[in-house]
Amino acid sequence: MRYLFILLLITQAGFNAFAQKKLVSMPYHTSTKNASINQHLQEISKSSGIVLEYSSANFDAGKMVRLTGEEKTIAEVLQTILHGQKIKLLEHNNKIILIPSAEIFSLPGFNKEQYNFYGYIKEYASNESLAGATIFEPATQRGVASNNQGYFNLAFTTGQHLVEISYGGFKPVSLLLNIHGNIRKDISLVMINDTLSTVVVATDAAVKEGSVTVLHEKSYSNGLMNEDDPLQFLYLSPGLQNAAYSFSGFQVRGGGTDENLFLLDGNPVYNPTHLLGAISILNPTVLKSMRFYKSDFPARLGGSLSSVLDIFTKQGNMNSWQGEINASPLAAALTLEGPLVKDKIALMVSGRKSIPFPFYDSLQNGIKSSFYDTHIKLSAIISPASKLFINFYTGEDQLRQTGKYTGNLHKWGNHTGSLQWNLLLGKKSFIHTSLNFSEYHNLASSQFLFYEKDEEEEIDDEVEEDLSLGTKFISSYASIKNYNAKTGAE
Repeated sequence: MRYLFILLLITQAGFNAFAQKKLVSMPYHTSTKNASINQHLQEISKSSGIVLEYSSANFDAGKMVRLTGEEKTIAEVLQTILHGQKIKLLEHNNKIILIPSAEIFSLPGFNKEQYNFYGYIKEYASNESLAGATIFEPATQRGVASNNQGYFNLAFTTGQHLVEISYGGFKPVSLLLNIHGNIRKDISLVMINDTLSTVVVATDAAVKEGSVTVLHEKSYSNGLMNEDDPLQFLYLSPGLQNAAYSFSGFQVRGGGTDENLFLLDGNPVYNPTHLLGAISILNPTVLKSMRFYKSDFPARLGGSLSSVLDIFTKQGNMNSWQGEINASPLAAALTLEGPLVKDKIALMVSGRKSIPFPFYDSLQNGIKSSFYDTHIKLSAIISPASKLFINFYTGEDQLRQTGKYTGNLHKWGNHTGSLQWNLLLGKKSFIHTSLNFSEYHNLASSQFLFYEKDEEEEIDDEVEEDLSLGTKFISSYASIKNYNAKTGAE
């Protein structure tokens, strides 16, 4: 009796497996190519005679799906029309039942091969790559963001996929992809220039990505004497404040000012401010994007305890020459960018210089201060898979004090340079290689005039030079230099 019972169980299990295989493996052909999911399911039930039980509330029954024409069985049709839906298939009493599931629909043995959709996101007018652009598939709620060079890579199964590409301040683009192999496509987005006469729509320029604050072009606030300063925007972030006692940075969550890493196009900058910390070295006319990490630093950004500020400058307009002039009571800036070879090589040059301001100098009791900074960037597209960038920055502050018998001069500044190469290797690998140089220098010098006279003797200015014993100079110079080479793949 026991053996008979076991035999019946095995027979029943085999029958169920056979029935399940028979239902989903039945040949199926329909002339209906483009219809809603609900219409496709009704057509399957009508044509095959198989009872399909489901609730339209459990999935997007009204979604339009086009069959490729390559589907030969019911299983292949179901795999196509239910792609991206959170549905599970059961068979019972010679019926197919569709029930809700936490996972995307997939039939065992019918998983489709995956292919890669990859390329660069660029601005249409200038061919400038867009970092942080979003590539998103609404049906599966999957997406990625482009990296600092505008590169993206997203895997899809075979079939049709609707993706949306968006970036703040630009018109979104929708693409219907027919995936049957790897697709390389560079996407250009057009900036929104609509002007509203009575309504102004503004969005926060800072975007939160977990513990990372991402700021793009025009993400800055006014600093000293109305000078535009991107770093001022960060002072509004929780846990961050300008270090009142320090002339060279900010504090993050109680950390020291020397615990922050400041990167300009991948190069460390040791003193990122001008005028003893009043404004940053960031000329807003060259800013492309900033990423501010207060925790969860990527491994490639090691070397700091409190925070990392990763800054990237513009690559330059590949299509046409353009310029921008900015001025405030404190400084004037000029930026020029354009193609040396159209769509191949672009140059971006920017300079900023402090403006002599007599009233400002008169408040400092004989102390005169000045600063300048220069950004130069050369971008070259060697091939569709290879790009080369040469970056250079130099900036310096000068503080001078003159008196009747003494003179003091203090100079400090940064020099950085890098050679960067981006390479697309195959369908999945993006390789970034760079050679970097960074230098900080500090010069302090004093001049003293000595002369001899009696303690009670008054000396006129006319005879003072005759009594002078000479001049003494005291100087001190220090510098920090950093050389490194980096390579990485993603």
